[in-house]
Amino acid sequence: MRRTYTEEQLQFVARAFEGRRIKELADMFNERFSPPVTHGQMRYLVHRRRARTVYAAGFNTTSYAKRSLCPKTLKFVKTEGGGRRPKHLVLWEDTHGKVPQGHFVIFADGDRRNVTLDNLLLVTRAEAVSLGWQRLVSSDAGLTKLGLAVVRLRIATGKRLGDIGGGNGNTAQ
Repeated sequence: MRRTYTEEQLQFVARAFEGRRIKELADMFNERFSPPVTHGQMRYLVHRRRARTVYAAGFNTTSYAKRSLCPKTLKFVKTEGGGRRPKHLVLWEDTHGKVPQGHFVIFADGDRRNVTLDNLLLVTRAEAVSLGWQRLVSSDAGLTKLGLAVVRLRIATGKRLGDIGGGNGNTAQ
């Protein structure tokens, strides 16, 4: 039989799990609530709720893409077929149409809870990689948009130089 948890218990786990091992989290839970949970039950709860758990030893991280107890999480909406889709993709597609293959919709300010049209950017894989490598994603949406413009300019310049001068930056023949 599946155990049911109260909203208070789920909120406790959401606040307490960051940076703690499952065993430590289960012990903290048992001190506060009854009936007690085993370590396996706590692991299952964290997994079932799609929490991001961080293990202190070795700083290993395990994250789950769908749902999270973490405050920075994607919002989902139910679809007609009974499934779920990320809210930001539904909003983008309602306004601009289907996302082209090889493109991604990212959050300009990096906050996945801020699902507004002016906070969404359509980028290619190359643009997304360059934004990350050059650390041009900021909590300020305007700076991220500026960084995206710089990345697009660099990519276009690189393509142009590749067409003209063989890609080495030397355009003189």
